[in-house]
Amino acid sequence: MKPALVALTSLVLTAAPSPEPRPAAPLAVQPKARAYTVDTASVTGAAVLRPGDHVDLVAVLQDDKRLVGVTLLQNVIVVANASPAPGEPRQLSLLVIPEEAELLAVAKAAGHLTATLRNEQDPDLLAERAAVTVASVLAGQRLPPPKQPKK
Repeated sequence: MKPALVALTSLVLTAAPSPEPRPAAPLAVQPKARAYTVDTASVTGAAVLRPGDHVDLVAVLQDDKRLVGVTLLQNVIVVANASPAPGEPRQLSLLVIPEEAELLAVAKAAGHLTATLRNEQDPDLLAERAAVTVASVLAGQRLPPPKQPKK
């Protein structure tokens, strides 16, 4: 019978100090642009958006006793959509220029914003962005003409 070779080692684990919390990476904001940030609860459709998404922003406002809707901005890039701290509401950050930030601030204060997701490869912008009223919706003025059936 061969003698058994037994190796005993002693391993002592100690708890390493927890690393310092790292600051969040800065948002990618190009020169002359701004990151306009709003709570996702105040923008319909915002909760599902991700960084890099392209959106159009529609405002619904009360004007001279009429409800008016207008596409304010088109092809805006989402730079962030996250909660700044656990338990806090999610914040949506959009890449805009200062004049667009002013439009969004006034529209948000005066009414409601909706973000509509668009294809990032669709560069086309609506040439005409006239306001929509309840009367124009009821009259179908903003709808494209119906397609003719194929013969």
